[in-house]
Amino acid sequence: MNKFAFKNWSIFYKIFSITIVTFILVGINFYFLAIPRINRSVFNERKFGLKNTVDVAASIIENYKNLADKGELTDSVAKQQALNNIKWLRYQGKNYFWINDMNAVIVMHPIKPQLDGKNMMNYKDKEGNQLFKNMVDVCREHGQGYVHYVWPKPGFEKPVPKVSFVKLIPGWNWVVGSGIYLDDVNVVLSNIMSNIGSSMLLMLLFALLFSYYMAKRISKSIKKINEVAQRIANGEDVRVNIKEGAEVGQLAEQFNIMVDNIHEKINEVNQKESVAQEALQKSEQIQKEMEDYQNYLSESVNIMIESLDKFAEGDLNVEIATDNANDVIGKLFAGFNKTVRKIKELIINITEAVQATASASTQISSSAEEMAAGSQEQSSQTAEIATAMEEMTSTIIETNNHTNMAAKAVQSSGELAHEGKKVV
Repeated sequence: MNKFAFKNWSIFYKIFSITIVTFILVGINFYFLAIPRINRSVFNERKFGLKNTVDVAASIIENYKNLADKGELTDSVAKQQALNNIKWLRYQGKNYFWINDMNAVIVMHPIKPQLDGKNMMNYKDKEGNQLFKNMVDVCREHGQGYVHYVWPKPGFEKPVPKVSFVKLIPGWNWVVGSGIYLDDVNVVLSNIMSNIGSSMLLMLLFALLFSYYMAKRISKSIKKINEVAQRIANGEDVRVNIKEGAEVGQLAEQFNIMVDNIHEKINEVNQKESVAQEALQKSEQIQKEMEDYQNYLSESVNIMIESLDKFAEGDLNVEIATDNANDVIGKLFAGFNKTVRKIKELIINITEAVQATASASTQISSSAEEMAAGSQEQSSQTAEIATAMEEMTSTIIETNNHTNMAAKAVQSSGELAHEGKKVV
């Protein structure tokens, strides 16, 4: 994992980087767009001020020219007074005015009086510019204009870039001009840039401090929420305590609400799990009871089958013991025992009847003579015997029917027991 990737930055560095990137972009925009525009604006402003200054000097000269035209002053006196006024006129420290005519002859130069009366038509500066010729040409074509060249500053010998504004005084054919040195403009620009740079540096420092404070505060809140989330993940019941407004405070509030909802859902799940656990235990208990009951039925069916087999083989003393006489199996066993006892009693009664019949036959045989003696009595006794025999036969038949019915009942009970076993 690349720790320098933006997605891996902490929230502190992400917020703090916004200020840095913003100031980098502002600095680039300021350097490549604002500074050139400021330079052009200051330069144009200085050029415009230069033009206004030259217009003032030209108006002074034109005022004297008007006095001469009106006859209030002679032409020579008017020119001399105009020259005297312009010669000592200064602005912005040491900036001055000069006058030359349309033949590039210097009429008056206050800084270099040795040039007065000298023809400068063919004069060239260090860069080869025929500056006075250019001044004359501009005035001849447009009456006024700007001229660029290099010229020594007052008190210095080395020429520096300069721009001048010249204006024609019609009638006298004078060209009055003044100029500004570009290094002075650069000094002004440097001061402006220095002031702007100092302001931007202070703004940057303030923005960095404020951004650091806000990033630290926001990251601290986010980190606290993250720590609380980790503690909640570890099973602790905690809440976020952040006294913030806006988004961070709302985030903390919503986080606490989410935690409360999660705990509520967990409690509901625990309750449902408890209910499910109880239901599972009951289900297991019921399943165990069913298995026990199934075993109980299976054992009972086996006991019933064994007892029926013994009974079918003629064991009339068979009896099934039961631990619970109130359930279905207990009642079935009790019915079986009762049926066996009834059949046993019936067979005993039949046996006694047969024995009684045999005893009666013996008595009949021993008293044959007596019977022969009294035919009427014999006939009557014979009829009684026949009736008794019929009753005995009927009793035997009835006993046989009861026995068959008992056997069928036992068989049906066995089938029911087998069916019960299958159902279980």
